[in-house]
Order: sequence, then structure tokens, then C-alpha cells
Amino acid sequence: MWQGAFIAPWDWRERNKKTVILGATKPPDGAHAVLLASASGPVAPSPDCTIKGNVNSAGECIFHQPTSRWYTQIKMKISKGTRWFCSVEEAEAAGCRETKR
Repeated sequence: MWQGAFIAPWDWRERNKKTVILGATKPPDGAHAVLLASASGPVAPSPDCTIKGNVNSAGECIFHQPTSRWYTQIKMKISKGTRWFCSVEEAEAAGCRETKR
């Protein structure tokens, strides 16, 4: 159960290079980079997290898969309310719907 690595919930929002990675005696290779990456930054936190989410002018959360027409136009910026998702299920659980185009 404790093989993986994680960040304590109370440290998650203010994480930085000094944040303690918990759970594993030795975190798996790459865990530090993935856990400390921003879910809203310009680069996906993991190569497996390629779904882009954004908020449209009506306030709806929309997600775009790499095959979506508008995928390349979505600029990943924290100030614009964008974020990365690792699966359709994760995006839907966050209250997002798939783009209609």
C-alpha cells in the first residue's frame, strides 16, 4: 500500500523543491518531478497527462484531448484557469465535459 509516493494534503498547494515526499522509503524515479509539477503549468506534469482543461466564457469546465480541434490553441496558464488531466475520468470527476468539437 505504501510503495508509492505522495505529498501531504496540507502541503500540496504550496509545494516547492523543499516539500517532503512521503510514503516510500525511496520514492520511485521521477516521482519528485511529477509530484512537484503544477497541474496548471505550461508543461504537463507527466507524459501520461495530455488532456487539457479550461474554463469557457460561460464558466463551464471543458476538456480537450490531443485529437481535439482546439487542443493546440489552449494555452496552459494558471491565471486562465487551465489544468492538465491524466484521464477522461479524472476530467469528468473534476466537473469538466468534453469539447463538442
